[in-house]
Amino acid sequence: MNGALAGLIPTLASKKKSLQQDLLSAGNYHSTALENFLANRNTIILCVLLTSSLLLASGLVRGLEKELAIGTVALLVLGYALPRIKLSSASETRKQSLSHAFPDFLDMLSMSIESGPPVEKAIERVSRQFEDSHPCLSREIGIVARQANTGSLDHALQSLGDRVDLPEVTACATTIRQGKRLGVKISTALRDSADRMRDTRQQQAEQAGNLASLKLLLPVVLCLSPPVFILLIGPAVLEFREFIQREKENVSEVVEQAGIQGIPRAEKRSG
Repeated sequence: MNGALAGLIPTLASKKKSLQQDLLSAGNYHSTALENFLANRNTIILCVLLTSSLLLASGLVRGLEKELAIGTVALLVLGYALPRIKLSSASETRKQSLSHAFPDFLDMLSMSIESGPPVEKAIERVSRQFEDSHPCLSREIGIVARQANTGSLDHALQSLGDRVDLPEVTACATTIRQGKRLGVKISTALRDSADRMRDTRQQQAEQAGNLASLKLLLPVVLCLSPPVFILLIGPAVLEFREFIQREKENVSEVVEQAGIQGIPRAEKRSG
Protein backbone atom coordinates (compact mmCIF):
# COMPACT_ATOMS: atom_id res chain seq x y z
CA MET A 1 0.00 0.00 0.00
CA ASN A 2 2.75 2.44 0.93
CA GLY A 3 4.61 1.57 -2.25
CA ALA A 4 1.59 2.48 -4.41
CA LEU A 5 1.05 5.74 -2.54
CA ALA A 6 4.76 6.60 -2.69
CA GLY A 7 4.71 6.26 -6.48
CA LEU A 8 1.53 8.28 -6.88
CA ILE A 9 3.52 11.46 -7.57
CA PRO A 10 6.73 10.95 -9.58
CA THR A 11 9.89 12.06 -7.77
CA LEU A 12 13.27 12.67 -9.37
CA ALA A 13 16.16 10.42 -8.39
CA SER A 14 18.14 13.41 -7.12
CA LYS A 15 15.21 14.44 -4.90
CA LYS A 16 14.93 10.91 -3.55
CA LYS A 17 18.64 10.87 -2.76
CA SER A 18 18.36 14.18 -0.94
CA LEU A 19 15.33 12.95 1.01
CA GLN A 20 17.14 9.74 1.92
CA GLN A 21 20.11 11.70 3.25
CA ASP A 22 17.86 13.97 5.30
CA LEU A 23 16.05 10.95 6.73
CA LEU A 24 19.39 9.43 7.76
CA SER A 25 20.56 12.73 9.23
CA ALA A 26 17.30 12.96 11.17
CA GLY A 27 17.92 9.52 12.67
CA ASN A 28 15.37 7.54 10.65
CA TYR A 29 17.28 4.43 9.61
CA HIS A 30 14.36 2.19 8.72
CA SER A 31 14.68 0.52 5.35
CA THR A 32 11.29 1.84 4.25
CA ALA A 33 11.76 5.36 5.65
CA LEU A 34 11.80 7.03 2.23
CA GLU A 35 8.79 5.05 1.05
CA ASN A 36 6.82 5.92 4.18
CA PHE A 37 7.70 9.61 3.89
CA LEU A 38 6.57 9.82 0.25
CA ALA A 39 3.43 7.81 1.01
CA ASN A 40 2.44 10.11 3.88
CA ARG A 41 3.05 13.23 1.81
CA ASN A 42 1.09 11.90 -1.16
CA THR A 43 -1.74 10.83 1.16
CA ILE A 44 -2.10 14.41 2.37
CA ILE A 45 -2.23 15.68 -1.22
CA LEU A 46 -4.75 13.01 -2.21
CA CYS A 47 -7.00 13.86 0.75
CA VAL A 48 -6.97 17.54 -0.20
CA LEU A 49 -7.91 16.76 -3.80
CA LEU A 50 -10.68 14.34 -2.80
CA THR A 51 -12.13 16.78 -0.27
CA SER A 52 -12.13 19.60 -2.78
CA SER A 53 -13.75 17.38 -5.42
CA LEU A 54 -16.50 16.24 -3.01
CA LEU A 55 -17.27 19.81 -1.99
CA LEU A 56 -17.47 20.86 -5.61
CA ALA A 57 -19.64 17.89 -6.63
CA SER A 58 -22.06 18.25 -3.73
CA GLY A 59 -22.79 21.88 -4.52
CA LEU A 60 -22.03 23.08 -1.01
CA VAL A 61 -19.66 25.72 -2.36
CA ARG A 62 -21.84 26.93 -5.20
CA GLY A 63 -20.78 30.43 -6.10
CA LEU A 64 -17.49 30.03 -4.25
CA GLU A 65 -15.63 28.01 -6.87
CA LYS A 66 -12.87 30.60 -7.16
CA GLU A 67 -12.26 30.64 -3.40
CA LEU A 68 -12.31 26.84 -3.34
CA ALA A 69 -9.71 26.67 -6.11
CA ILE A 70 -7.44 29.13 -4.31
CA GLY A 71 -7.80 27.27 -1.01
CA THR A 72 -7.14 23.92 -2.70
CA VAL A 73 -3.98 25.19 -4.36
CA ALA A 74 -2.77 26.69 -1.06
CA LEU A 75 -3.43 23.43 0.82
CA LEU A 76 -1.69 21.42 -1.90
CA VAL A 77 1.39 23.61 -1.67
CA LEU A 78 1.42 23.34 2.11
CA GLY A 79 0.83 19.59 2.03
CA TYR A 80 3.72 19.14 -0.37
CA ALA A 81 6.19 21.55 1.26
CA LEU A 82 5.58 21.28 5.01
CA PRO A 83 6.70 17.62 5.44
CA ARG A 84 9.93 18.43 3.60
CA ILE A 85 10.50 21.57 5.68
CA LYS A 86 9.84 19.64 8.88
CA LEU A 87 12.26 16.88 7.83
CA SER A 88 14.98 19.38 6.92
CA SER A 89 14.53 21.17 10.24
CA ALA A 90 14.80 17.89 12.18
CA SER A 91 17.89 16.95 10.19
CA GLU A 92 19.64 20.28 10.83
CA THR A 93 18.74 20.21 14.53
CA ARG A 94 20.19 16.73 14.93
CA LYS A 95 23.31 17.68 12.97
CA GLN A 96 23.90 20.66 15.25
CA SER A 97 23.46 18.45 18.31
CA LEU A 98 25.97 15.92 16.98
CA SER A 99 28.42 18.63 15.94
CA HIS A 100 28.20 20.24 19.38
CA ALA A 101 28.86 16.94 21.19
CA PHE A 102 31.51 15.50 18.88
CA PRO A 103 34.57 17.24 20.42
CA ASP A 104 33.58 15.83 23.82
CA PHE A 105 33.36 12.39 22.24
CA LEU A 106 36.85 12.73 20.79
CA ASP A 107 38.26 13.76 24.17
CA MET A 108 36.57 10.82 25.92
CA LEU A 109 37.67 8.42 23.19
CA SER A 110 41.25 9.69 23.42
CA MET A 111 41.35 9.16 27.19
CA SER A 112 39.77 5.72 26.83
CA ILE A 113 42.33 4.65 24.21
CA GLU A 114 45.19 5.90 26.39
CA SER A 115 43.93 3.70 29.25
CA GLY A 116 44.66 0.55 27.26
CA PRO A 117 41.65 -0.99 25.45
CA PRO A 118 41.46 -1.19 21.65
CA VAL A 119 39.56 1.38 19.66
CA GLU A 120 36.46 -0.80 19.26
CA LYS A 121 36.09 -1.34 23.01
CA ALA A 122 36.84 2.32 23.72
CA ILE A 123 34.07 3.41 21.33
CA GLU A 124 31.62 1.03 22.98
CA ARG A 125 32.55 2.36 26.44
CA VAL A 126 32.13 5.99 25.40
CA SER A 127 28.74 5.23 23.83
CA ARG A 128 27.47 3.97 27.20
CA GLN A 129 28.84 7.03 28.99
CA PHE A 130 27.07 9.43 26.59
CA GLU A 131 23.60 7.89 26.94
CA ASP A 132 22.35 10.59 29.30
CA SER A 133 24.31 13.66 28.21
CA HIS A 134 24.28 13.18 24.41
CA PRO A 135 21.66 10.56 23.46
CA CYS A 136 21.83 11.21 19.69
CA LEU A 137 25.59 10.80 19.58
CA SER A 138 25.40 7.80 21.92
CA ARG A 139 23.06 6.09 19.47
CA GLU A 140 25.38 6.74 16.54
CA ILE A 141 28.44 5.55 18.44
CA GLY A 142 26.53 2.45 19.58
CA ILE A 143 25.79 1.61 15.95
CA VAL A 144 29.49 2.02 15.13
CA ALA A 145 30.44 -0.27 18.01
CA ARG A 146 28.01 -3.00 16.90
CA GLN A 147 29.10 -2.76 13.27
CA ALA A 148 32.75 -2.89 14.31
CA ASN A 149 32.13 -6.02 16.39
CA THR A 150 30.28 -7.82 13.59
CA GLY A 151 32.36 -6.50 10.70
CA SER A 152 35.23 -4.05 10.46
CA LEU A 153 35.90 -0.72 12.10
CA ASP A 154 36.70 0.91 8.75
CA HIS A 155 33.28 0.01 7.37
CA ALA A 156 31.57 1.15 10.57
CA LEU A 157 33.31 4.54 10.48
CA GLN A 158 32.54 4.97 6.80
CA SER A 159 28.88 4.22 7.47
CA LEU A 160 28.90 6.78 10.27
CA GLY A 161 30.17 9.45 7.90
CA ASP A 162 27.51 8.54 5.32
CA ARG A 163 24.71 8.66 7.88
CA VAL A 164 25.63 11.84 9.73
CA ASP A 165 27.04 13.83 6.77
CA LEU A 166 29.20 16.13 8.91
CA PRO A 167 32.77 17.20 8.03
CA GLU A 168 33.85 16.63 11.64
CA VAL A 169 32.65 13.04 11.59
CA THR A 170 34.28 12.35 8.24
CA ALA A 171 37.58 13.84 9.46
CA CYS A 172 37.43 11.76 12.66
CA ALA A 173 36.72 8.57 10.74
CA THR A 174 39.64 9.28 8.41
CA THR A 175 41.94 9.99 11.37
CA ILE A 176 41.08 6.71 13.11
CA ARG A 177 41.37 4.65 9.92
CA GLN A 178 44.75 6.14 9.00
CA GLY A 179 45.99 5.83 12.58
CA LYS A 180 45.16 2.14 12.72
CA ARG A 181 46.61 1.54 9.27
CA LEU A 182 49.85 3.45 9.89
CA GLY A 183 50.25 2.48 13.54
CA VAL A 184 50.50 6.05 14.85
CA LYS A 185 49.21 7.21 18.23
CA ILE A 186 45.50 7.77 17.71
CA SER A 187 44.79 9.46 21.04
CA THR A 188 46.98 12.48 20.28
CA ALA A 189 45.44 12.87 16.81
CA LEU A 190 41.94 12.69 18.26
CA ARG A 191 42.72 15.31 20.89
CA ASP A 192 44.15 17.62 18.24
CA SER A 193 41.06 17.08 16.12
CA ALA A 194 38.82 18.00 19.08
CA ASP A 195 40.79 21.21 19.65
CA ARG A 196 40.52 22.14 15.97
CA MET A 197 36.77 21.52 16.02
CA ARG A 198 36.32 23.78 19.02
CA ASP A 199 38.41 26.51 17.38
CA THR A 200 36.39 26.20 14.18
CA ARG A 201 33.13 26.36 16.10
CA GLN A 202 34.32 29.49 17.94
CA GLN A 203 35.26 31.15 14.66
CA GLN A 204 31.86 30.28 13.21
CA ALA A 205 30.14 31.76 16.26
CA GLU A 206 32.14 34.97 15.87
CA GLN A 207 31.28 35.18 12.19
CA ALA A 208 27.60 34.61 12.97
CA GLY A 209 27.74 37.40 15.55
CA ASN A 210 29.31 39.81 13.06
CA LEU A 211 26.73 38.94 10.41
CA ALA A 212 23.93 39.37 12.93
CA SER A 213 25.03 42.94 13.66
CA LEU A 214 25.02 43.74 9.94
CA LYS A 215 21.61 42.15 9.44
CA LEU A 216 20.18 44.18 12.32
CA LEU A 217 21.56 47.44 10.90
CA LEU A 218 18.95 47.86 8.16
CA PRO A 219 15.81 47.26 10.30
CA VAL A 220 17.25 49.48 13.05
CA VAL A 221 17.83 52.29 10.55
CA LEU A 222 14.36 51.86 9.05
CA CYS A 223 12.70 51.85 12.47
CA LEU A 224 14.68 54.71 13.99
CA SER A 225 14.84 57.04 11.00
CA PRO A 226 11.15 58.17 11.02
CA PRO A 227 11.03 59.14 14.72
CA VAL A 228 14.45 60.82 14.55
CA PHE A 229 13.36 62.70 11.44
CA ILE A 230 10.17 63.80 13.19
CA LEU A 231 12.05 64.91 16.32
CA LEU A 232 14.60 66.91 14.34
CA ILE A 233 12.43 68.38 11.60
CA GLY A 234 9.08 68.52 13.42
CA PRO A 235 9.81 71.53 15.69
CA ALA A 236 11.22 73.50 12.76
CA VAL A 237 8.14 72.76 10.66
CA LEU A 238 5.80 73.79 13.49
CA GLU A 239 7.75 76.97 14.12
CA PHE A 240 7.71 77.83 10.42
CA ARG A 241 3.95 77.24 10.30
CA GLU A 242 3.42 79.52 13.29
CA PHE A 243 5.58 82.17 11.60
CA ILE A 244 3.45 81.98 8.45
CA GLN A 245 0.28 82.32 10.51
CA ARG A 246 1.66 85.33 12.38
CA GLU A 247 2.63 87.01 9.12
CA LYS A 248 -0.82 86.39 7.69
CA GLU A 249 -2.41 87.91 10.79
CA ASN A 250 -0.13 90.96 10.59
CA VAL A 251 -0.92 91.44 6.91
CA SER A 252 -4.64 91.16 7.57
CA GLU A 253 -4.41 93.72 10.38
CA VAL A 254 -2.51 96.16 8.16
CA VAL A 255 -5.09 95.71 5.41
CA GLU A 256 -7.96 96.30 7.86
CA GLN A 257 -6.31 99.44 9.27
CA ALA A 258 -5.66 100.79 5.79
CA GLY A 259 -9.27 100.15 4.83
CA ILE A 260 -10.61 101.88 7.92
CA GLN A 261 -8.46 104.99 7.36
CA GLY A 262 -9.28 105.10 3.65
CA ILE A 263 -13.12 105.24 4.03
CA PRO A 264 -13.37 108.71 5.66
CA ARG A 265 -10.99 110.21 3.13
CA ALA A 266 -13.07 108.84 0.33
CA GLU A 267 -16.20 110.37 1.91
CA LYS A 268 -14.51 113.80 2.32
CA ARG A 269 -13.47 113.84 -1.32
CA SER A 270 -16.93 112.92 -2.46
CA GLY A 271 -18.40 115.69 -0.26
